[in-house]
Amino acid sequence: MIKPKIVLFDFDGGLANTWQVLASLLLQISKEQGFNHSLNLNQAISLAQNHQSMVVTTWQLMNIMRIPLLKRIKILKLVNFEFNRLVKVQTHYQHISWELFPDVHATIKQLFNQGYQLGVVSEHKLSRLTQFLVEREILKYLNLGVFSSKQKTKILKKIAKKYPNQKIYYLADKVQDIFDAKKAGIIPISLITGLSSKQDLEKVNRGKVIDSLNHDIFKMMK
Repeated sequence: MIKPKIVLFDFDGGLANTWQVLASLLLQISKEQGFNHSLNLNQAISLAQNHQSMVVTTWQLMNIMRIPLLKRIKILKLVNFEFNRLVKVQTHYQHISWELFPDVHATIKQLFNQGYQLGVVSEHKLSRLTQFLVEREILKYLNLGVFSSKQKTKILKKIAKKYPNQKIYYLADKVQDIFDAKKAGIIPISLITGLSSKQDLEKVNRGKVIDSLNHDIFKMMK
């Protein structure tokens, strides 16, 4: 009997469009670092809405702000640090409404109907995360479960150990996610919807980088 493939989704930047939070932090921190750009969040949102994938990456925003390449890594580290702090204290839910990416529901339903086992990995509080997934009618398709921990590496290793000899895929948006997945023996698929640039993702996960959760995902998992 062929065991079903497992697909894990990183919540931030994988299922949920947390881009507004990242963009807001990027605009704020880049100014604090001395880059006097005129771009504001509404303009950034307008750029994203006109973009084919509905997301202008943080790297593309830094192109618009003309931030030198050598300064970008430091700024992205500061953005990532502040974003993780907000995740821990849960404050960003109070002023920014997160939504699923447009193609998430159809993709997850199709995977579910094809017999995949599906799960979500996140650092968010489990009760709040579950509520979000119920309200968006996604939880019913997550037959593997919803996993919450401040250390995603531990979650991935635990799942890999529980399901040996099964192909497990992890869809996420950061370079660190690729390293975490590979350490656990899981196959990473990278999305260019978050902090990491497409170039950086390709360097460490060549051939497994996609613009969004669309039918490209099925080609990756053949």
